[in-house]
Amino acid sequence: MVVRRSAALLVLGLLGTFASCATVLGLDQFEGGAAAGGGGASGGGGTGGAGAGGGDSKPPEGWWHASYLNRVQLTFLAVEEGAVDVPILVPLTADHIPLARDGGVDLCFVDADGVTTLPHEVEQWGADSAAVWVRVPEIAAGGTDHIWMYLGGPADTCPQAPEDVWQDYDLVYHFSDSLADDRVYSSAAEHDGIVNGMSSQDQGPCLAGDGLHFGGEGQSIVVEDTAQALDFAMPLGTVHTVEAWFRIDAVAVGALISRLRASCGWQIRTTAAPRVVARYQTALSDDCNNEPPAIDEVAHEVSADDWHYVAVVYDREVHTMTLFVDGALIGTSPLSLEEPLEPANLNIGGIANHAIFPGWIDEVRFGPFTLSPERATLHWRTMTQNGLPEVGEPESW
Repeated sequence: MVVRRSAALLVLGLLGTFASCATVLGLDQFEGGAAAGGGGASGGGGTGGAGAGGGDSKPPEGWWHASYLNRVQLTFLAVEEGAVDVPILVPLTADHIPLARDGGVDLCFVDADGVTTLPHEVEQWGADSAAVWVRVPEIAAGGTDHIWMYLGGPADTCPQAPEDVWQDYDLVYHFSDSLADDRVYSSAAEHDGIVNGMSSQDQGPCLAGDGLHFGGEGQSIVVEDTAQALDFAMPLGTVHTVEAWFRIDAVAVGALISRLRASCGWQIRTTAAPRVVARYQTALSDDCNNEPPAIDEVAHEVSADDWHYVAVVYDREVHTMTLFVDGALIGTSPLSLEEPLEPANLNIGGIANHAIFPGWIDEVRFGPFTLSPERATLHWRTMTQNGLPEVGEPESW
């Protein structure tokens, strides 16, 4: 089951920006758990919060609210440098799913202060696993910072807020939505991608929910930018970061993410080595249609049949291009030519009918910011479940 975000966005549109779900929805209406009962979850799954706070019983000290039966501590281990406003992937298993309402509509994430609720997005919800994202306001360095996930309470107490989770980005594609309408949907603003030559048979479980498998003729996703609102051309004086997860299953040249107009633009591609390559291409005489491009690139070897994280920072303020692979800084190249690029669409998984990417792609992101080595490591760790977070055992009352 794929959980779509439309209902959450409608609620947010009506209510406006909010500091916490409790403030907006008035959690005092659930005092003593009266609203949490009523025979279990809708849709026949989960506890639905039945019986919370029955009689004169009270939850343990520090429990966020009596209407919630269960909670799980999420701990962030061994963070060398502190970070703020980090989207974190929370993988749920069969230990957690039965404790929540169907679809995770009752999930609430609460900061360590026990008061502040945090924006979240349910990417995918299944019978025995789920992928949920939460924006953590601060992770302290060198300690064991934590937040709480509450389950088994009233539905929609904390509506999903994907645009708040991904507010630093222009595009975030999870690829977990149905492809029935030939679209992929961005969790950061409404910038849908057009799906070419792909169907549900090309979609399957990946690191976070589903991803897409490329390799067939004409397969690609095209993100149009006719209004030039997304700065795919990366104007002079701007900084942009492009991120993705990929797994190649055939050693071949393939376009992972690209924005090319004729021979000019930028791309992240794989080669037959195999390597992942960040490129920036411009024409010496500003004739992208007829002249071979001047190419700046940074490359790194990768292994086939393994998942890899790639991030590239295109900095047109200081005229550099920086490549990160699997959370590590690989290198920086100067950009030798700095002409303005003409507008063009963004392509994922292929360029027209050639350079089709040979494998799986998951979690593609594009945003107008730089990425530090420490932040790149955090983004890699949260998808590999390397202590970010460590998911504790469920607690109940």
